[in-house]
Amino acid sequence: MRHQSKDEAALVLGWMGAVATLPLFLAPLEPMRRISQRKAVGSFSIIPYAAAWLNCSLWVAYALPWVSPGRLQSLSINLIGLLLESSYLLFYLRCAQCTCECDDKYAGQYRERAILGLAIMAAVLATFLSLVFVFAPRLPIASWPDKDESRLGTVLGFACVLFNTVMYGSPLAVILEVFRTRSVDAMPLSLSVGVTICSAFWAAYALYLSPPDFFILAPNVTGVLLSALQLLIYARFSACSSAKRSEALLPASGDITPSRPPQLGADQLLLADPRSNFTDQLHAPRPEVPELS
Repeated sequence: MRHQSKDEAALVLGWMGAVATLPLFLAPLEPMRRISQRKAVGSFSIIPYAAAWLNCSLWVAYALPWVSPGRLQSLSINLIGLLLESSYLLFYLRCAQCTCECDDKYAGQYRERAILGLAIMAAVLATFLSLVFVFAPRLPIASWPDKDESRLGTVLGFACVLFNTVMYGSPLAVILEVFRTRSVDAMPLSLSVGVTICSAFWAAYALYLSPPDFFILAPNVTGVLLSALQLLIYARFSACSSAKRSEALLPASGDITPSRPPQLGADQLLLADPRSNFTDQLHAPRPEVPELS
C-alpha cells in the first residue's frame, strides 16, 4: 500500500510545512534587491541559488503523482521554489560582474563561467533523471524501506535525502569561524529559526503519513537537529558578539567622558584673539626700504 494522506492531521501539517518553507524561498529577495541597486553581484555567490534550484528539481521529480502519489504539498511548494530559484538565477546572470569589482575586463568572463557552470549542472541533472526514469524500474533491487514503494521512488528518494541533508548542514561550515572569532555575525539567526520550524513541520507530516515517508522524514529530522545545534551555538556566542560590538564603539583609551577644552587666562585670550594680531601689525614699526640710487 502506497503512502496516502488519510489523516486530516497529515494534510494540515503538510500545508503548514509548505507555508513555512515559502519564507526560505523568498529570503534571496533581499540580496537580489541589493544586487539591483548596485547593478553588480559584488561578493554574492551563485552557488546557494544553484543548489536550491537543484534541490527543488529533485523533490519535484520525487513528488510527481506517478512516482509518489499523495505528495501534493511537497510537489506544490517545490514547484514554487523551482520557479523562484530560476528567476533568481536569471536575474543574477543578468547582473553578473566580476566579484571583486576591480577590473571590468573580467566581468564578461565571470558571467560566461557562471553560465557554463549552470549549463553543466542542468545537463548532469537531466542525464541523471533520464537514467533514473529509464533504468530504475528495471534494477534488480528491492524497494526500501517500504516494500510497496516503486524502485523509481526509492532511487529518487535517496537522492533527495542525500542532497537535502547536505543543504541543511551547509550553514555549519561557519562553525569554525564562529569559534575562532567568538562572533555569530556570520550565522544569521533568522535562517536557523526558519529552518527549524520548516523541518519540524515536514518531519511531523512524514510521521503522520501511513506508513511514514522515510525520504521526507530523514532529511527533516536531520534538519531539526542541525538547526538546534546552530541555535545553541548562537546562544553561546551571541553575548560575546554584543560585547565586541560595544567595545568597538568605545574610544581606544576606554574613557567615555568627554574632554573639556582647556581654560585660558585673560592674557591667553588676548593672544588667541585674531584681532590682537591685526592690532600688533598696525603698531609694528615698518621695515626700512633702501633707497634706489
